[in-house]
Amino acid sequence: MDVIIRPYEVKDAVTLTSLMIGEFGYKESNAQQLIMRLRRFQVHPDYHTLVALDQREVIGFIGIHKGMSYEFDEEYIKINALAVKSSYQNSEVGNKLLEDVEAYARKRNIHRIVVEDEGLKDTCQFYKDRGYEVKGCSFIKRI
Repeated sequence: MDVIIRPYEVKDAVTLTSLMIGEFGYKESNAQQLIMRLRRFQVHPDYHTLVALDQREVIGFIGIHKGMSYEFDEEYIKINALAVKSSYQNSEVGNKLLEDVEAYARKRNIHRIVVEDEGLKDTCQFYKDRGYEVKGCSFIKRI
């Protein structure tokens, strides 16, 4: 399999939306809302989305943003989303997406990548296997 990683394009919106609903199970979002979010991310200078292609088929994506922290001086990259089509999971697609994000960070002299995980066992192990350390936990409250 020859996977190509490239920046997100508007023509990818429908496929990315189906990945977000299917692989992530985004229950509170419909396709139109997700497409509008992708549009906002695409024009924001601190957000970046990469897609993985097998032939011409989008089979995965990763969404990141650059941020700053009160905890440390340097900027960091936060992985907001990473999804790979179920039939391509465990086939190095996720690795390739992560490698591209790490290269993107290095080019910008950014040396931290942060991931907040929903606590799914397979997902946690995926990041641990790639050298990411567990630090704290995440909370969310809808108000």
